[in-house]
Amino acid sequence: MKNTTLNEAYEDKIDELRNHGSLVNTKTITGSSRVVEVLNNTTTFNNPYYIKITNEKRKASVKYAILEFMWYLSKDTRVYNIGKVASIWKDIADDSGRVSSNYGPSLYLGWDRTINELTRFPDSRRAVIPVYDGKRAEWYDIKDVPCTIFVQFLIRDNKLHMIWNMRSSDLVFGFCNDIAVGMLFMQMMHNELCDYVIFKHLKLGDFTYNTSSLHIYDTHWDLLWAPSEELFSNISEEKYELKAGVTWDKLMEDGMLLSPKDITIEQIYESVDRFMELYIVGGDFMT
Repeated sequence: MKNTTLNEAYEDKIDELRNHGSLVNTKTITGSSRVVEVLNNTTTFNNPYYIKITNEKRKASVKYAILEFMWYLSKDTRVYNIGKVASIWKDIADDSGRVSSNYGPSLYLGWDRTINELTRFPDSRRAVIPVYDGKRAEWYDIKDVPCTIFVQFLIRDNKLHMIWNMRSSDLVFGFCNDIAVGMLFMQMMHNELCDYVIFKHLKLGDFTYNTSSLHIYDTHWDLLWAPSEELFSNISEEKYELKAGVTWDKLMEDGMLLSPKDITIEQIYESVDRFMELYIVGGDFMT
């Protein structure tokens, strides 16, 4: 399935789960639960700038997605700041206040290698960054196991494509934020490559999101069974585009990451506003 906007994809997945999902008993950190699930699900976006969810039932925030992006960029797995905004991070943190699902350390580890691979061999199929380390046996006994397995970049017909592969994706929390953050990473990789003469005219291609299990927990089933007129929207979308030249190294040099210091929620959102003002073109700065 191909979509233009994240909002369109979210509403398509609500419809898909509603009409084709299966009931599965599962567990969460708080105990037994149930989900409605579809397996082997793929969504492709042909324009990775439309990261806003306008659906009123979902009540998503672009600012939160950008905050999560800034947290990943910091490579800091501690949750004491991000957890002030989204308490789920505190719920799944270990005794030291850290989680495995800040993908920043894994992505950064493979970032320069991916750039080098694509500049040497633009048609390469090896520009892959692993996130889930299957050798870590302790992941079977901890609360937070990464849902992302790996990401891959491909260049075809002078377009950069990104594929984000998941073992598991919760439609309400995981799907929306993972895709928004993934699209920002895709834009940033595009900026990195455009610094090279051979990629001077490189364009952005498709962002594809694959998940083995796409599901929605019973705590959010009201989103499935609400009347259709309450579930779907046709609101126009705004683009959120990283400015040319915005790279991981530049953001680290500018210090425009989520602060490692203990700061207030007000200070957290002031940093997000500043990030959007400096580095993003378009979008609605009030959301």
